[in-house]
Amino acid sequence: KFDLANMDAVDLDMSQATIDTSQFTRSGNDGLDLMGSEIVVTNSYFSNNGDKGISAGEDTNLLSQSNTFNKNSIAIEVKEKTRATIQGNKFSDNQVAIHLYKKNWYYGVGADVLTCDNEMTENTLDIEKDKHSSITEHCVP
Repeated sequence: KFDLANMDAVDLDMSQATIDTSQFTRSGNDGLDLMGSEIVVTNSYFSNNGDKGISAGEDTNLLSQSNTFNKNSIAIEVKEKTRATIQGNKFSDNQVAIHLYKKNWYYGVGADVLTCDNEMTENTLDIEKDKHSSITEHCVP
């Protein structure tokens, strides 16, 4: 359980990790900040984080499955040549549920996201993306 972190609660750079059954609440910035990593996040809860629940960038591979995102500024942000599969998550009352974009010219592209069976409830925006990023709804059995 990560609660009331002053800035990012957890920051993983150039890492491989599985995060399961964890809570990221009320951080001053991001609940989970990822860069250049291979990460699986399952059965976890992200709430009231000051900036993002999960921030994934700089050539990260992310699987976010069966998580709950509630009352974050941005629930999941994907950027800078990052690939993400976002499956079976619940997004409620976030300003933006899923945000995709290219921030840094160095990576050349934005984000590539595959979504499946996510529940969106009362977010200000469910999905926001720029022209450098792609998002596809596709479920693989």
